[in-house]
Amino acid sequence: MSHSRTNSTDLSLSDLIVPVCYTRLVLIYDYVINDLEKPLLKYLHHYCRSAFKQILDNKLVDPVERPKIFTRKIDRNLSIASLNVEQNDIFPYGRTPNDHSPLFFLHQFTVRDGTLLAIGVHHRLTDGHGLIHLLYRFSIWLSKVQIPFLFEHDRSLIAKRIAPTILYEHREYYIEDSSLFSSAISQSEIETDVIVKRYRKNNLFSKLKITGKHVSFNDVVVAWLTKLISRIRRVPCETIVRVGMPTNGRPVLRLEEDYFGNCVFYIYIPFVMSDLQSTSVNDLSERVHEERKRCMTRAYIESALAYIKYNTAKPNHRVCPIFNLFGEYDLTFTNWSRFPMYQIDFGRGPPRRVFLPPGNRRNGMITILPTSEEDNEIELYIRLDKRYIVELSKILSAYEVQKQAVA
Repeated sequence: MSHSRTNSTDLSLSDLIVPVCYTRLVLIYDYVINDLEKPLLKYLHHYCRSAFKQILDNKLVDPVERPKIFTRKIDRNLSIASLNVEQNDIFPYGRTPNDHSPLFFLHQFTVRDGTLLAIGVHHRLTDGHGLIHLLYRFSIWLSKVQIPFLFEHDRSLIAKRIAPTILYEHREYYIEDSSLFSSAISQSEIETDVIVKRYRKNNLFSKLKITGKHVSFNDVVVAWLTKLISRIRRVPCETIVRVGMPTNGRPVLRLEEDYFGNCVFYIYIPFVMSDLQSTSVNDLSERVHEERKRCMTRAYIESALAYIKYNTAKPNHRVCPIFNLFGEYDLTFTNWSRFPMYQIDFGRGPPRRVFLPPGNRRNGMITILPTSEEDNEIELYIRLDKRYIVELSKILSAYEVQKQAVA
């Protein structure tokens, strides 16, 4: 079996604008999974040979030494409950890959009553969509119930979507001098903490009095949290609160979900604090929806590719997402709630929990994850300045669905 329909070694424009970092994920299972090393390597050989490559001069090339993709640890003295994955880093590699670290890795940590899988992918190999579908199809392939579809590894498909001219302003990006080492997040060191909350769509819409028929769960969450957190932060009235969201461009560019490279584009929405104060969550949700719709057209995304191509062709120019420059009043939302994370089953059921560690401990990062309960329920990870954690958590708790006690 061929491992893909087509192969290309050059990184695409979409690959080049994402940061050099690992996207990392922990899947926690309440059963012991058989050793995954041999089946994983066999699966990657058939479906994703690029996992064995390294990135050099913006190309996927064969490494001098084969990377250590699979690692394992067994500790029968530990239990799942005793491991706090939010505080204890169980990953074999750090957040930032180097020239010798693998483009993809899976660390299988077996404890007395279950298994933790700590997984990472170099962001320039693929995005969150590609990572989750790689894992999901691995679990399907391992079950032998069906043979998953092959991935599309032809990164030149992105180049075929570039518009002939730049049609929009594209405030979601900025230009950086690539001869200088920057791309660092320009925030002062702020001590942060994380709040974890769960919400159901119908319940939250009812409590927030959402009447818009076409706004999504994501639109409402972005509007609500932007308004609420900005108030708690006591943002000055005329200050602009910047909101950013990465989004999957595959459907808009008419690429199949099998496309494995990066297809991440960005939505940028500035709010004046006085507008946030005076506008209802319902009306703010409508604005988020309209801005998202405006940026998720084929013409806009193809223009974004033209913008990236034009500016990266200049000497020492690098295009970066504007999120890199976000400050103490700004917010970044990452939505993984539609990914099949809770369908990754290694024989005895889905994970009991999914944890997505932040790429860095940035103030104002909000991650939206699915839950194992139902389609219209989400889990929020909100990383915020410690000074505001108690106040925000108390307010958020009033909107959560209360679990009924079992008689």
